[in-house]
Amino acid sequence: MTHRVDWAKIVDAVEMACDIRDVSLRDVAEEIGIAPSGLTRLRQGKHLSANGLAALVAWLFPKNIPVWITPAVEGGDTP
Repeated sequence: MTHRVDWAKIVDAVEMACDIRDVSLRDVAEEIGIAPSGLTRLRQGKHLSANGLAALVAWLFPKNIPVWITPAVEGGDTP
């Protein structure tokens, strides 16, 4: 079986989390270290980079971050 990212469900999850946490998409982008336009493009059906997706997953599920997602090193790998 193959798997794929369901970007529309990610958008739904982000928007729901924004409502619950009372933050804007711009706030989320700033917190996870990506350009706000990245989340706008995501809402338009475009994709994030692998690192951007990892940062977003970590933000969405802070208590259940998968072990394969690790913090970026300052001055090194960024989303």
